[in-house]
Amino acid sequence: MARGAVCITGVGVLSPLGLGLQELAQGLARGDFEPGPPTAFDAMLYAEERAAEVPPVNLKELRETPKTYLDRCSALALAACYLAVRDASLEWHRTEPERRGLSHGTCFGCLESLFAVTERMREQGTRAASPMIFTHSFANSPASLLAIEYSVRGPGATFADGALSGAEAVEYGCRRTAADAVDFCLAGGAEALSEQVYAALDESGRLSEGLVVAEGAAMLVLEPVGRAEARGARVRGKIVGCAVAASVAEALMAVGASSDDVWQPPVDWGHAFGAQFPLLLAAALCAPEVASGGFVAVVQEEEMGAAAALLEVGG
Repeated sequence: MARGAVCITGVGVLSPLGLGLQELAQGLARGDFEPGPPTAFDAMLYAEERAAEVPPVNLKELRETPKTYLDRCSALALAACYLAVRDASLEWHRTEPERRGLSHGTCFGCLESLFAVTERMREQGTRAASPMIFTHSFANSPASLLAIEYSVRGPGATFADGALSGAEAVEYGCRRTAADAVDFCLAGGAEALSEQVYAALDESGRLSEGLVVAEGAAMLVLEPVGRAEARGARVRGKIVGCAVAASVAEALMAVGASSDDVWQPPVDWGHAFGAQFPLLLAAALCAPEVASGGFVAVVQEEEMGAAAALLEVGG
């Protein structure tokens, strides 16, 4: 559990409602969202033919440096971080690499690349496996690429612990930032839609229960309050406390909030698993009905536990 306020000075988000905070806010203001058929594969064989995809966007333009190959999960993570750093006007080159932090969460990771490698090996043998794609097939591949992109040599972590992975990443980032172990921490999560995920959820029966699978990514720039004030940063909000616990009640108690404080998004964009909690935080920061300067609790509840953050919106 992380206690002690940290500033959110930058937010980068790619959601089914749109790219960036402005489009996300507009989507929330409209008050509705209709998922459609997946574009990456044919879903007619499955119980549910809808998904919540990130709208078409040129991900190659949303990164610091060009890449020869990227898994979609990594591309979404890099794009979200790129947008967050610019939103924060963060001159990250001017900080010491050992004072840069990174925390990333994903439930399914880079399945697109993992299956590309394993299918090729199964059909043609191990000699046919691509060494380049293989290095992009791990759950920590997005975090590794982010660390390289922003020369992060300080505290870093990858969380691949189911649907609460993004919440755990934010909680870790808050703890390291509140402890003044970093000048800033890039924290959040990413999840890509793939047919492998879709098929597994269909086999488990979750699609027939009405689950709408979503993809997306959200990254936050977290800074200690003193540093954010010293550099004159615009503060989009402050995380006063963040916790992952066995239940919503325990998580709310840990951050000093009650059920009356919980903010419910006006739009259901589906379930983005490891990216869901960072997306909820981004949505709360730009939702039209959340008053600037007010306190709200952001909550994610799953079968295996729950996460909560007490958020002060605005500077």
